[in-house]
Amino acid sequence: MAAANAKILVVGPPSGQIKTLISKTNAINAKHRPFDALFVLGDLFAPSPTPNDGSEDSSDDEVAQLLNRSLSCTIPTYFALGTAPFPAQVQRKI
Repeated sequence: MAAANAKILVVGPPSGQIKTLISKTNAINAKHRPFDALFVLGDLFAPSPTPNDGSEDSSDDEVAQLLNRSLSCTIPTYFALGTAPFPAQVQRKI
């Protein structure tokens, strides 16, 4: 009997651009589905060097949306602490 192969998507660091990460990975999953897991390498929560809307708060807003589940990824997602610490909002949840 052959072992099942896992279909895994691996992405580089979004550096705080969580909405962009979720949007792109959901689109990839919709087109090439199903993926069994998403692995994010590098800093997931690090502030973006150039925020999407020019506001310093865009990364904090995205973290808040992720924590209150108004953003969701269609693939089970795994990440580890990169070089930047977790934001205070995330640390309070851990």
